[in-house]
Amino acid sequence: MNFSMVQACFSPDGTKFAFNNKSGVHLFNFDRCTGNFSAHENLGQFTLPTYGATGTVFSPNSRVLYASGGFEIYQWDLNAANVQSTRTTVCVYDSTYTCPSYGVFFYLMQRAINGKIYVSSPNSSSCFSVINNPDVVGPGCNAIAHGLSDLPYYNGSSVPYFPDFDLGAIPGSNCDSLTALTNPPSQPQNFEIYPNPAQNILNIAYTGNSDMTSCYLQLVDITGKVILKRA
Repeated sequence: MNFSMVQACFSPDGTKFAFNNKSGVHLFNFDRCTGNFSAHENLGQFTLPTYGATGTVFSPNSRVLYASGGFEIYQWDLNAANVQSTRTTVCVYDSTYTCPSYGVFFYLMQRAINGKIYVSSPNSSSCFSVINNPDVVGPGCNAIAHGLSDLPYYNGSSVPYFPDFDLGAIPGSNCDSLTALTNPPSQPQNFEIYPNPAQNILNIAYTGNSDMTSCYLQLVDITGKVILKRA
């Protein structure tokens, strides 16, 4: 097997980064405030032949790291003092084929919004392997080869990507620097529009409490067509 594809990922809490290639599964600490990587650790290579050692994904709670390599799916407990020693094989290829000569191997991995992890096959396949309880350390994670079967179409290799974003600044970090920001009190800007519905004449009256020096007015009809613009 000479295929090679590297899948990199960040943990949902933004503190870890990992990727998986022929040299091993690589884990880093990540500071999302500075963008710096640190504490690199090579968690080791796969024991069976791989498709270039491919998929990598974190559990929803960011505690568990998974990696796929063709014939196996590995798991590591990131809360352990010695992460490398916690490697557990949670799923092994079982010689299933969905097309002639196209085995359902383990390839790219993606955490879905339902909390499960789905694993594609590098070949055209009508199924995904599934890790049903990825937050659980050990066999209780319930990784099932071709656990999602009978898809309406064949899929080869790819999985969708759902990035983790809008985490906000780390409390107390240099990024969390807007501590003295004050917002001026808002002034309500009230308008009366009558009659409603209108056919020929429409009255617009400003009834706000503050002095308004300028405004921009745009009217649209029921179809969304702009019928009037005033500045």
